[in-house]
Amino acid sequence: MDSETTQSPTEEQQQQSPLPQNESEMTVDQDNTEPGAWEVTKGSRSPKTKTPAVELSEEQQNEQTLEALDELTKIMEELAQDETRYDLHVRLIELLQQMNMEDELEQARKKMHDIYPLTEAMWLAWLEDAKKKADTENGDDYVRGLFEDAFGDYFSIAIWESFVDYILNKFNNQWDNDVAVQQTRDDLLRACKATEHHISKSQIIWNKLIDFETHDFKKNDEDENMEKDIDPEQLERIKQLYRDRLDTLHTSCEQTFNDYSTFNTKHDNENYEANMIKGNKLYSKVKAAVDARDQFELKLEQSNNALETFYEYIGSERTINDRFSLNLTCNLYERAITIYCTDVQLWDNYISFLLEHARFPILLVSVSRRSIRNCPWSGTLWAHYARSLEANNSDKEVIIAVFDAALQDKNLMSSLEDMVTLFRAKCDYLRRDIDWSEPSEDDEVDLRLAFEEALVYLDEQFPKTPDPYFRIERYYAFVESNLLDNETKAREIWENRVIRKLGRHTDAWLAYIEFERSCGNINKCQSLYKRAIQKNVDDPQRLTNAWLTLEHEIGSLDTLQDALVKVKQKENVLVHQWQEQIAYMEIKKEKDEEKMIKQKKAKAQHRLQSKARQKERRAQQYQASKQEEVVQKDSDGFKIPVSPRKRRASSTSDEGAPTPTIVKKTKTDHDDTEAAQQKETIETKGQSSSSTSGDRSNSNRGGRGRGRGRGRGKFGLGFNPRKSRTTEQEQPTQPTETAPKTQDDFRAMLLKKK
Repeated sequence: MDSETTQSPTEEQQQQSPLPQNESEMTVDQDNTEPGAWEVTKGSRSPKTKTPAVELSEEQQNEQTLEALDELTKIMEELAQDETRYDLHVRLIELLQQMNMEDELEQARKKMHDIYPLTEAMWLAWLEDAKKKADTENGDDYVRGLFEDAFGDYFSIAIWESFVDYILNKFNNQWDNDVAVQQTRDDLLRACKATEHHISKSQIIWNKLIDFETHDFKKNDEDENMEKDIDPEQLERIKQLYRDRLDTLHTSCEQTFNDYSTFNTKHDNENYEANMIKGNKLYSKVKAAVDARDQFELKLEQSNNALETFYEYIGSERTINDRFSLNLTCNLYERAITIYCTDVQLWDNYISFLLEHARFPILLVSVSRRSIRNCPWSGTLWAHYARSLEANNSDKEVIIAVFDAALQDKNLMSSLEDMVTLFRAKCDYLRRDIDWSEPSEDDEVDLRLAFEEALVYLDEQFPKTPDPYFRIERYYAFVESNLLDNETKAREIWENRVIRKLGRHTDAWLAYIEFERSCGNINKCQSLYKRAIQKNVDDPQRLTNAWLTLEHEIGSLDTLQDALVKVKQKENVLVHQWQEQIAYMEIKKEKDEEKMIKQKKAKAQHRLQSKARQKERRAQQYQASKQEEVVQKDSDGFKIPVSPRKRRASSTSDEGAPTPTIVKKTKTDHDDTEAAQQKETIETKGQSSSSTSGDRSNSNRGGRGRGRGRGRGKFGLGFNPRKSRTTEQEQPTQPTETAPKTQDDFRAMLLKKK
């Protein structure tokens, strides 16, 4: 199992973690669909659409260059202050690429890789630039070194394919050079071995290997006149390659079997049946294993390599548990971390799987080192890395340097859990490093300093929120008491480090009492119970039960009775507190209800006041409209009556009222002025009365009727259209009045009305 991988870290939660900020670093060759080919989250990124290049003027180009230089200077200044800014490293490389600054670009890439793994796209771009210098002195060694670094970051079929293409291009068909042939063969075999457990993509590399090995056979097939002198050793090597491939889990196994059949037909037909029987035994087992995994490969493709699907796939391998499961599961983890490289839980699960099924120190060192490069804020992963180095028999200075390097990450220092995990791992290592049969004073001092350092860091970072489980303090007290035979120091740790900070935690008191009991100090235990019961602890019932249990097991009559008295007193205090609390809650509830009622009353009063104000505004508007009505006169000095307002809904009584007719009088004789004015006044009063009553009716109704008039519409309740029409027909027609033509006619009409 080769654990080398390739891809870029994806930051999901940590601001300073490796997070690609620009899409250009995540684009990959679309011909390569390897899962690690930059897919940052669950879905793969769509390829960028190429826009036609716009030619810029020389002035515009100079302006862009100046802007790029200004940005470049700013980025370099910011990196000088904080070199852990992943986004700045990425942007710096982009600018240097645009400006074709090769030397500076090389340095920027190296500096970034010293801190973070590079993305697949960034590696491919760097490797392509390096290949251009491969023909220079030491150029090949430099390119190969870059490939080794790339293999160490993430698992990537694309980078391995680039390596194979470079090897074949460098070989350049030097078939007469046995050294070159053998070196090329070794490189191809290495690439094939490193990628063979990728069930769906490994065929890409294997095809290049088999094409290289069958080169001589293809030449014979193309030239019929060439003497077919086949090297038996080469023939057997190719057949063994096919058999090894048929024994490897890959989705293209059917095509491999068909190619094997064709090869035997052409080049070893005499032994065809025997060869195919051996091959079929291998193929049938692999084909059945592939069929059992096809559904999960399809799910991965359909879900865009969702993390949940990877976990489901890995879980199924635990159920299947055949001879392919171990290598396939490792490769599934590699494919998953290529995409979800900042998922701490995923890395932790991968390392735990290796510890369970493949506990090889070298492999664990490689995987755990890559994990901290992607997630430097995780104390769990740093602890894994340190333990893997210890298992690999690394020097003490190297392991201590790992713990010191972990403390440089700001995000780790802001997490209590990560810091506790890291310091416990460091103390674990120093404790294991001591030969307790003959401990040296220096080793004991180093161990004590590690505990003190941990407590100082925790006090500085979390002064108000200490570890509620006092894990470092408990561990320190145990070491002092049980390993260093310093019971006094251990008791001091409990008093000053635990009880002083966590005096209200029942767990702290019980752990302290358990320590004293393990030392045989029963009187001290009873004294601690008396102290603890006076405190306002978070779980008094548990504390009193533990005290009575101790007295029942090893207490005397007097101590038991004293404990019963103290416990009863504590219970009475608690009952009183509970009663007060219940009473307080009831009072608070009543106050809340009263407050709610007051709020409702206030809202109701506000609504009434609002309605009153609206009614008052409407009345004021009506009075204002009445005052605005100005009496108008015609050219002869007569008043012009105001036209009646339009009604929104007229009643039956309104329809029956006759409309007064306005008769325009012509002023003829001075003697008739008084009579004319009297008639004008009568007509105007009738019209004004009708108009006023209509306005008042409309104003009171407000458009739509209220009370008894609601819903009656135009005619009102009890209206019968048939009776109405009959009544109108039965009424006699009134003679129509004609306007007087002379003064005598006017007198006659006026006297007649009187």
